[in-house]
Amino acid sequence: MNISKNVIMLGNNLKNNKTFFIMQNIDLKHKKVLLNINKESDSNNFEELNIERISDKNYRMYCKLHEFIFNSKILDCLDWTEYRSEVKLSESDIISEINYLGIHFRDKDSLYYIGSVGDDSESLYINTLEKFILFHMSDTQTSKNIFEFNTVEFSRYSSLIICHELFGHLAEGDVGLDRVFTEGLQVTDFPSSDYGIDYSIDDNGNRGKSVDLINCDLGVSTSNIFFGVDKHGKLNSQVRHRNIVVKTENSCCIKDGLSSCLHINYAGISTSGKYLNLIIPFENNSYRITIPLDEIIKVFSTGSCQYSNVMYCWKRGVPHLVYLRSPRLAMVLKRTLSSYIRKRSK
Repeated sequence: MNISKNVIMLGNNLKNNKTFFIMQNIDLKHKKVLLNINKESDSNNFEELNIERISDKNYRMYCKLHEFIFNSKILDCLDWTEYRSEVKLSESDIISEINYLGIHFRDKDSLYYIGSVGDDSESLYINTLEKFILFHMSDTQTSKNIFEFNTVEFSRYSSLIICHELFGHLAEGDVGLDRVFTEGLQVTDFPSSDYGIDYSIDDNGNRGKSVDLINCDLGVSTSNIFFGVDKHGKLNSQVRHRNIVVKTENSCCIKDGLSSCLHINYAGISTSGKYLNLIIPFENNSYRITIPLDEIIKVFSTGSCQYSNVMYCWKRGVPHLVYLRSPRLAMVLKRTLSSYIRKRSK
């Protein structure tokens, strides 16, 4: 089957008034990049980029979203807005279509990267705004004694990042690391758009399967192969997770005195050192935390309410959209959180 993938990205950096445009066409059957356009402008006006090939539909949708955002009350804390379209074609038939709206915003020292997928600009904007309110307005502040304990509970937003790192990346067959122990959790990677993004067919043309991430690896056999273009214009094939849904069989209550909201600005898995790396903002400082994976005793849920987000994951320089749905999560460490501090900076 001859399959191609067309990618369009329109983005605005609101802090320095830069505008970005990316257009790519990938021949997935022959593993070739047929078109790779990257443009930027020192203006919020896309007309200065002289974009001839973008479709009217894509441009109208982004302009509508941009109008929504600029007329909303969230603009002051926004760093970045982005619209992305990915269309997978077989001959002239559309196999799948993804429309994504993402925003990056800052609350004091805390960073948030949130997004939504949908079929029209209004639903995209409303879903993204609802997530902004949920994550920005509803999560409580980090407890002052957070570093004194070896059990930490994550905010709604940060629980999804932990879900992505510990359940998603550790199941990707090309990462090659052991899982962390979970208690009372069912974690599944779904291909269906019913759970977020339409990854019903991967970039090898194979129909996707639902995968139990607690017991199974992702790879060619599970239809988790996706192609992307890195910053050097090189095409890369990678194992990626798709739509992760975490369900809890039972939840635990954290004792009084422990943090009810540990926020994470950044998380990443170090495949060479087998570490979970975190950046935690706290009291005008930024704490770099490095936790060996074998010192994570267990990960568990502290509630049954689920929260969702769509976000970019950059793996070896290639972006990929992932959908995450999970309740609040906590983890038990071998030592107190303070013992894993690698660096503190202002």
